[in-house]
Amino acid sequence: MRTLLSAGFLLAIANSALAADPTDLPPNLRGDLALGYAGSFSQAGLEEQGAVYGIRNVQRHDLALSGAFTVYTGVAITLGLPITVSQSITYPSARNMLLDPVSGSGEYVHGVTMDPTPTIKSKGLDGVWIGVALSPFREDFASSLPITARFDLALRTPSTSLYSTKRGVGSGGLGWKIGGAFSVIRGKADPYVSLSWTGEAKHKVDVVTLDDVDRGEIALKDASHFDGVAGSELIALNKPNGAKLAFDLHLAASYYTWASHASGFWLPDTLESSKSIAVTASEHVTVGGGFAIKADFTKLIGLRMGVDGGWSTPSRVEHPYAVYTDTQSFNVGWNVGLVGRFRGKDDRK
Repeated sequence: MRTLLSAGFLLAIANSALAADPTDLPPNLRGDLALGYAGSFSQAGLEEQGAVYGIRNVQRHDLALSGAFTVYTGVAITLGLPITVSQSITYPSARNMLLDPVSGSGEYVHGVTMDPTPTIKSKGLDGVWIGVALSPFREDFASSLPITARFDLALRTPSTSLYSTKRGVGSGGLGWKIGGAFSVIRGKADPYVSLSWTGEAKHKVDVVTLDDVDRGEIALKDASHFDGVAGSELIALNKPNGAKLAFDLHLAASYYTWASHASGFWLPDTLESSKSIAVTASEHVTVGGGFAIKADFTKLIGLRMGVDGGWSTPSRVEHPYAVYTDTQSFNVGWNVGLVGRFRGKDDRK
């Protein structure tokens, strides 16, 4: 589950960086293909009663294969295949949770340092995205058009490889995404904005906790989220043969709804009483930005490299416990990708 890691925030920015422009669409009966790698590191302090009693570190390495094929001018079929090569969640200096006899809840205040350090490793495929992209008006259709727009609608297949079952990374249920992007050409600067909503459906899974105990079937739901990216390409080189060099500066923000997940995965230790129920994580917001280099060697192939960073608002990790992420939570990401374009002879001129 990606709820508390804000990984969706970093991947949204990385995906924007992998495209020449978020409003790009291949010509009629032509296609684009992108292969990208994105790495990220997230850290959150676990705060209780005004003090931090643990740290959660998350390291991820992801690959993504995406493509678009235009079946009619301005209408394309899209495909996305996100794969997490590895995800590691560690809790250095974490304390075990004890029962507070006064509140009847769990607390870390009087716990002792856990040895060895709790660690969760996972990997897997997070479903397959299939969608359609529409670009009803574009500046390259007619010089009189003042703006280029692209609208996307996509569905993600359910993923059975969950962190709470087989130590996977899938969101579990069916997912859907609705988005729109807009850009304009202004000489050496091409500003753009991209907005999207990703929804997550509730799903039932057999939860197996870290001690290999089957907790039975529990209904879980990953966080739905709204993502916005605004930036501008600063064009340093643009040759008639397709060679192009641009620098991309962007800001981003994401809003995550509440989520329900299995207990004891996003906290280092929890009470036995909560491990057989779905616990709720509160909503939160992530803000940040980044920088990317976009180099096209010809009209057919390009290279993308970028770095990004973000900060997340404090949020309650599991509703039975008064444990929150602290105000110093942060995430950093880096990405690199290749973009290939399949064109006819006339398109290459």
